[in-house]
Amino acid sequence: MKTEAIFNQIAAIDTSLKFNAVIPSLADIQLKTINLLELLTHQLTEQGYEEETVDLLLRLFCRHIDSSAHENCRQSGLSWQGYSLEAFFYGYGNDDTDSKILTARLLNDSGPRDTLFKAFTVFLTGQTRVNTANFSTMNSSNIAEINHDIHPEDTQQTLAQETQISWRQTVLFCIQLISAGALLVGLWFFLFHSLR
Repeated sequence: MKTEAIFNQIAAIDTSLKFNAVIPSLADIQLKTINLLELLTHQLTEQGYEEETVDLLLRLFCRHIDSSAHENCRQSGLSWQGYSLEAFFYGYGNDDTDSKILTARLLNDSGPRDTLFKAFTVFLTGQTRVNTANFSTMNSSNIAEINHDIHPEDTQQTLAQETQISWRQTVLFCIQLISAGALLVGLWFFLFHSLR
């Protein structure tokens, strides 16, 4: 399985947890996630990533998914405590280093950046990770250094596409709003004339 496919599956599990999906078995989701994380670490090691980088990614993924699972279970009246991924891989109380520090350490790593940014798409958005505003200000020099091959034209083209998509969404919303209003007026007239 390719690294990208593993990231996609991890992201799918995390998304399911974040959107409070029904989890039939905590043990099954823990086992599936453990297998994916072990496969990911094995593939990254084979691709030549340093052991420290792989370990940082693994720890951050564990913390992120544990956080999502704790929140999902809390809202469902369950407990993720016995299924903690970080406890599985590292034991209980092994490292209390803040996730923000681990993330900054990972950003300063000299390893290949493509995999790191795929990883960040998975765990940058959570409340226990670096929030995106801090990420952009705290590490702007790293990002500029990492993205040296991105051309300003590409950025402008992406912004133009986002604006175009936003404009389309606004137009579609207005059309839906007008259609709903017309249907309500039609329904009101129909009911008004039929009840006379």
